[in-house]
Amino acid sequence: MVSNPQALAKLLGDGGCCFLSTLRVADDYMPQENVLEVFEWANTVKLSSGSLLVQPDGYVNDLAELLSRTSGRAWTCTKEAIGYILKPGEREIVRWERPTPSMIYTHFVATLLDGSVWDPIGKSQTVALGRPQSKRVWRPA
Repeated sequence: MVSNPQALAKLLGDGGCCFLSTLRVADDYMPQENVLEVFEWANTVKLSSGSLLVQPDGYVNDLAELLSRTSGRAWTCTKEAIGYILKPGEREIVRWERPTPSMIYTHFVATLLDGSVWDPIGKSQTVALGRPQSKRVWRPA
């Protein structure tokens, strides 16, 4: 999925997990051959609000728009409580938090079609030592 992981890691830093998790969900509908190219493209897309679809640090300004444009399907997106149970056709990414004395670490992971979890880091310490806090749920529009 990543053609140049070091270049992508440098661009995204610690903030790209939401972007990467969204692209992993999109990959089930329209495979993304080059994540770096998608990231560079998303940094040029202006939303009707005037902001970029994805900020240079990887922050996603509109999750529904990103998934819609990268999956070839129209989606809406809402923030839901961690106890929300997906309905047929819905997709999700889960936001985790791990508090430490100096800061709170956050991380997103994607739930795949088979129910397994895809972690953009592989084995995140935030997931291993933290707690799930909320979900971003996509619904077909």
